[in-house]
Amino acid sequence: FAIFIANFFFFTEGPVEITPLILIFTLIEFAMTTIIFLLVHDNNHSKGSVDNASGVAILIELAKLIKVNPFENYDVIFLWSGAEEWGLKGSKGFCKEHRDYLSKKYDLNRSFNINIDMVGSYIGLETKRSLLLRGRKALFDLNKRIEESAEELNIPLTVSDKIFGSKADHKSFRSFAKKTKSSFQVAYFHSEKDSKFIHSSKDTPDKCDPGNLNGCLEICYNTIKSIDSMNFSSKEIR
Repeated sequence: FAIFIANFFFFTEGPVEITPLILIFTLIEFAMTTIIFLLVHDNNHSKGSVDNASGVAILIELAKLIKVNPFENYDVIFLWSGAEEWGLKGSKGFCKEHRDYLSKKYDLNRSFNINIDMVGSYIGLETKRSLLLRGRKALFDLNKRIEESAEELNIPLTVSDKIFGSKADHKSFRSFAKKTKSSFQVAYFHSEKDSKFIHSSKDTPDKCDPGNLNGCLEICYNTIKSIDSMNFSSKEIR
């Protein structure tokens, strides 16, 4: 829409001899905009509460909490990626574009990703450790730390071990670990039983229990804090 307005202004104010060309470009762009709208339009009437306003809300609150109570040894990067249903293009693009930078700036063997995909009627942690990472000794077990934090905080956490796992953005970061040949770890919060509500008119705010959202927030912060306080031998802790 912005391109159309800009070109329309140029068309009305531009020299006479270029008017036909600008008009053609304008009409083409308008047609393309219409086509794109038709392609992405979704009539499932989903409110997008569980998938994935729940994850977005937790990340926003976690960012606010960390701003007030920062960590000493870890940098925290918040990422909201799009196009998950289009082949994880958002997270894949981030990992590909920033792979070299992240590899040079941080110790990936001590770094990790926490993907908060869906938190609805319960807090679910989907665990799966790849065969590739089993041969690399990590300095800590991220999923175990999350489970310990939940137990310490007395917050119910449902842990499920999946052979293949769900297709979500955490897979891009597992691939990132493989490509960087590091013991970079990934944790994945996903309330699988709530999948029956998503992408439909049933995905409404009442499906997201506020207590579970706050609980997941507390678990994540406490987990990162516990890892941040570990006495690593290296001064470079990321």
